[in-house]
Amino acid sequence: MTTYFLLGLNHVLDFSAFDHMLFICIMLLGLSLKDWKKMLVLVSAFTIGHSLTLAFVVLYQPILDTAIVEFLIPITIMLTAILKFFNSNKSNQTNGFIYATILFFGFIHGMGFANYLSILLPSGENLGQMLFMFNVGIEVAQLIIGSIFLGLIAVLNFISKQNTQIAQKSIAVVGVLISLLLAIQNFPF
Repeated sequence: MTTYFLLGLNHVLDFSAFDHMLFICIMLLGLSLKDWKKMLVLVSAFTIGHSLTLAFVVLYQPILDTAIVEFLIPITIMLTAILKFFNSNKSNQTNGFIYATILFFGFIHGMGFANYLSILLPSGENLGQMLFMFNVGIEVAQLIIGSIFLGLIAVLNFISKQNTQIAQKSIAVVGVLISLLLAIQNFPF
């Protein structure tokens, strides 16, 4: 089972999965290190969303064509970046709408994980355990990325609070641009 934990961990921490790292960082814009509980809830909401979809797709059948999923993933990044850009008021960073949005976007990302994982999973009685361990690996990787990101924000905030706000808006803009390029590259039609 350790193999599937490491598979989930490495899948997210692999720089070829930079879109996932980008999504996690953008999702956490507006938070600071003292908001670690909010980070944990946001990351966990995302994990719950993609875990449910991942399990459904691996156990039953794909919900959407792979090409459409690969197009929708950067769209979720873009929408999150736009939301964070215009909703930079810290008090609004973790309202119910944000949690529900992140959970829903997790459903979409789960379909992408399923396309990756279905190739690697053998059929058998331990499938549930393998899926669970893969998801735990993903959760741990996301928490590592989130912690590093919030640590970098804390350092920047120590240097200059104004620069932190500018940097966070800039990260949102860069997120929109990168996700737009990814969406164009993955346009399914």
